[in-house]
Amino acid sequence: MICNTGDAPRTHDIEILHELCKEYMKELNLSPSITRALTRFATKARYPDDVYDFTDVEMELALKYAEQILGQIKQFLGIA
Repeated sequence: MICNTGDAPRTHDIEILHELCKEYMKELNLSPSITRALTRFATKARYPDDVYDFTDVEMELALKYAEQILGQIKQFLGIA
């Protein structure tokens, strides 16, 4: 998105970022459950005053989702 527009919104909402990125990378196809799950990590884990203990299962699932997204992006960029 930044490569195409030079700008990106200041948000931690993965759903919003996903919709914006799809304009430039049609191959990026994430389910709403993935974007919602990752948004929780982007917001809850970012602010120290909002203490939230993620379970091991939640953390492993978020890592799996993030790795899937990274793989899609690398493939799109030709660096997979």
